[in-house]
Amino acid sequence: MAAPELTLGDAGTFRSGVFWIGVQCPDDALKRLAIAAGADPQRWHPHLTVARRARGARLDGYAGRLWTPPQVELVRSELGPGGPVYRTVESALLSTSND
Repeated sequence: MAAPELTLGDAGTFRSGVFWIGVQCPDDALKRLAIAAGADPQRWHPHLTVARRARGARLDGYAGRLWTPPQVELVRSELGPGGPVYRTVESALLSTSND
């Protein structure tokens, strides 16, 4: 699969208090990768978790630079009594122009 070009931008908090920065793709390539890996497109929200229990955190106007990832992983986080547990559901190497 070809690697999509991505940027970081937007930010917010989920109701659980997770502070996130959005991962954006100029076309639907990232969404197609997530669906191919088994993500539910109705529940899927591409993001990087920055902090937990961060109610009210803000990052207004942030926009990251464009980058091309060599690999993509679909990660599920499950909250448990000892804190969050992250599990890679699917992983795929991507081809880049440097390959």
